[in-house]
Amino acid sequence: MNNKEISIINKHRQLILDDLHNDVFEMLFEKNFLSMEEYKSIRNKDTQLMRNEELLFILIGKHDGFQLLKNETKKDYDWIFRALNDKDVDIIDEYSLAVEGGVPPIPVHNVTRKILLEKVQTSLKSLKRGHYLVLKGMIGCGKSSLAAQSLNQSLIMELFNSKVFWISAGKVTSDDAWELLAELYERNFQDELKRDLKRAQAQLRKSFRESNLKHSLIILDDVGSRDVIEAFDIGCKVLVTTNDEDVMIHRESVTTIIKVDEGFTEKETLKLLAKCVNTDVESLPPQAKLIYLQSKGYPMTVSLIGAQLSDHQEEAIEVPKNWDLYVQSLNNKDSGNIKRRSLVENHGIISTLNLCMGRMDPQLQSYYQDFALFVEDVNIKPEVLQTLWSISIHDVKTDVMQKFINKSLAVKTWNRKLSSYVYGIHDLLLEYLKRLLSEEQLCDLHEKLIS
Repeated sequence: MNNKEISIINKHRQLILDDLHNDVFEMLFEKNFLSMEEYKSIRNKDTQLMRNEELLFILIGKHDGFQLLKNETKKDYDWIFRALNDKDVDIIDEYSLAVEGGVPPIPVHNVTRKILLEKVQTSLKSLKRGHYLVLKGMIGCGKSSLAAQSLNQSLIMELFNSKVFWISAGKVTSDDAWELLAELYERNFQDELKRDLKRAQAQLRKSFRESNLKHSLIILDDVGSRDVIEAFDIGCKVLVTTNDEDVMIHRESVTTIIKVDEGFTEKETLKLLAKCVNTDVESLPPQAKLIYLQSKGYPMTVSLIGAQLSDHQEEAIEVPKNWDLYVQSLNNKDSGNIKRRSLVENHGIISTLNLCMGRMDPQLQSYYQDFALFVEDVNIKPEVLQTLWSISIHDVKTDVMQKFINKSLAVKTWNRKLSSYVYGIHDLLLEYLKRLLSEEQLCDLHEKLIS
């Protein structure tokens, strides 16, 4: 089905669920529009409502499903047929649904990892309720971007009944896990949840068995604790991103793990760099391949370099020697004493960030260093940055933050609870900033915010 057809189905969903009888799916099966497996999955449901719900779910996944439903309702269900011809319907696109569900936008500088993307989407199509799909890979390898890209497709509408819930799990305690669970409840029911984990899980488990949420998907991003997985054990479909598959211990029988490669392939790296400078791969200078070899295609490093090149596209093409600066930067991997030393040194992240900061306007550089104030996975509202920087909201959004986003130094997501876009930066970038500043400088920043 296309977006318009699915929007019509969603508008009149309750009417269809309430009024259809078994003759519709029986006839579709007799005409070979339903397979034996599909027929049994409908027939074996306990109630008429559940059978109708399963039928709709199957038809939404078929390119001609809408027309099939219209054909079978035209004679004996004329009121449903008329509803399916509704011209007054708001068409909801995948992007709007993704934003509403909290799915972060695809990075400005992004390349499609075709094989991985197809693997993730195929696995999502077969994901069952109570089961988990896990994207596992090292920090900064692009797991979250891959998850977001897989959901910015018709998959959102077709498979998950237009319901997805992206939850940034981060490094949480058991108390934090409770807060995340309460947030999910409030997003759906605009009601506060009593602080009783077992009771909360029971309420959500019951709610996610109901027709409008039954096929929905929860995305738990950047999970680092089993507490999160245990808290969200509510019987729904779950997509997890993590660098530690041990968080799924004791759930192996209901878990599918996809390993996200540490870096882009050479082809993907060159394609991304070409995209950043608005040319084709064949026109890239030889240094582009050296960047791949030195960085090993590490997504964060390649994206940062690509973002820098994007600011000077014509110069990057006309003066190939300017690429030498990035090659030399990757060769210089003396990253200093940092918590993830082996990780950042292997991929030249710190030297690349030093280069990015060095080429930044001094005022922008000062603004960016202010992010050292914040903790990991915090939602930063524009108003907070307005206070911190003493500039207008418009300037925060357009003159500062959009530049950081374009440079792959920050991300922007919609926070439904706050009814606002919020900003954040990757924890590796945050750690880099904190290491740049002394304790005294960090204290000065805190005083600047509260003064």
